[in-house]
Amino acid sequence: MKFEEITLLDINELSNMYVETFNSPPWNDEWSIETASKRLYQMINCESFYGIKAYQQEILCGMILGSQEQFYNGIMFNIKEFCVKNEMRNKGIGTKILTEFEKN
Repeated sequence: MKFEEITLLDINELSNMYVETFNSPPWNDEWSIETASKRLYQMINCESFYGIKAYQQEILCGMILGSQEQFYNGIMFNIKEFCVKNEMRNKGIGTKILTEFEKN
């Protein structure tokens, strides 16, 4: 599995997976490419953003992203989105993505 940091250049690719994932069970949302792109753009442009995307055999299979937030007693990192492509679920990919994410 290959991991890469998420940048603004990834929005199109990530938006497609986002729509496919979150418009499916159990969420059954109604995202469009436009609304998903806007959400991802807002999160990526957030101060202290960090996210990674994962590839298996050159196929995008998942992502996790979020940002740091200041509290009175320190900084907390909030994961905003975490998903694995529908057909790749239940194969341990999410665990691998989270493990890699926690290293940084």
